[in-house]
Amino acid sequence: MRVRLLPAVLLLPLAASVPVILPAAPAMAVEEDCGAVQVKEAGEARSAATRESAPLEQLRIEEAHAYLAARGKQPGAGVTVAVLDSGVTASGGVRVSEHVSVTGRQGELDDWHGTAVAGLIAGTPRADDAGGLVGIAPYAEILDVRVFDSGDAASTEGKPVSADGLVEGLGVVLAHREVDIVNVSLFVDQPDPRIAKLLTRLHRRGVVVVAAAGNRPTEDDQPLYDDFGTPEAGQDAALRVFPAGYPSVVAVSATVDGLGDREDAAAYVLPNSRTDVAAPVVGGVTVGVDGGTCTVDDVVTSWAAAEVSGVLALMRTADPDATGDQLVARLLSTADGRTDVRSPMTGAGVVQPLDALRRPVTPAEDGTLDTTAERSDRRAVAPEPEVDTMAATRRDAVWWGVLGGGVLLLALVLRPLLARRGPRSP
Repeated sequence: MRVRLLPAVLLLPLAASVPVILPAAPAMAVEEDCGAVQVKEAGEARSAATRESAPLEQLRIEEAHAYLAARGKQPGAGVTVAVLDSGVTASGGVRVSEHVSVTGRQGELDDWHGTAVAGLIAGTPRADDAGGLVGIAPYAEILDVRVFDSGDAASTEGKPVSADGLVEGLGVVLAHREVDIVNVSLFVDQPDPRIAKLLTRLHRRGVVVVAAAGNRPTEDDQPLYDDFGTPEAGQDAALRVFPAGYPSVVAVSATVDGLGDREDAAAYVLPNSRTDVAAPVVGGVTVGVDGGTCTVDDVVTSWAAAEVSGVLALMRTADPDATGDQLVARLLSTADGRTDVRSPMTGAGVVQPLDALRRPVTPAEDGTLDTTAERSDRRAVAPEPEVDTMAATRRDAVWWGVLGGGVLLLALVLRPLLARRGPRSP
């Protein structure tokens, strides 16, 4: 089975068991790029991003935090998000409840991807001069489930991404009943019955699984290039990207907001009919492997999935009694697109965290919405006035009663007068 990692890289099987790493999309040169951050020795200065996180500004996360604060709640508090990835740094920057490795390797990380994902979800705010938010749900706890060691499948330093690792990681999640949300920013290109079975069990428990919807290959020796190397009408990666392809999973794509008006998302991400929602990623600030802050600027669905996991953590904080299906229904029905006519690039649209928190959407426990109460564009419909079929009859009866009473009164007044006058002579 071929496997794919969804940061700025894809894994290409050169032979049955000899994959190599290749860039998935052109990267922008930025200061404090997360891929360049190295683990620091004690006493060394940590990396420090010097700008605000553009995606968090676009998603109005500060307003979402203020909404929760006004209700006495901290963003992400009481929520546990499992991150199935390359491991999360123990140097700080995120609240890690437990580090679990299914690869057999512990300690120092070989790959920065898992830390960047965890930072986008729950990175703590910066305390340095730059200030500003890092993660969407900074009070959430991260369950670090290390399912691979290196994105370079040819590396001898540890295990690469594999379906077996993903199966083991999902098994770890099932053993931790406190988990509310699972983030999977990697994929395999074939369905796997073991993965499907584990996802079904998690869904029944009410756990929401979020996964990346796929990046576009840009070189002819990259996997999926024959089918998706060039953007064409009618392309659909739904049957080539898993676990995003499973119906119980929230599949997330990325937008090109921040790259310029002429940029086309199809050059960076795959059209996927299973896509549920999308999120902006360019200019994101997250956590580096040294525990400091750094930036990500590639249009990559890994980062988008992490952001949506953070948004769901905010929603879980706001409504701890909601079912997983109810949270997902609110997420989709408050996005800026349409749930009835989904786009293969953005699904129901770009997530709107503030609306997801405060809009009066009330799905049933299984996530279904009363379509008679809400329009497909998710704006509430004013109730139709009740038709009173007897109103006209009652109105006519009243007028006839008034008229009849007037005639009777007139007769009573005239009768004595006519009696005194007597009959007239011919």
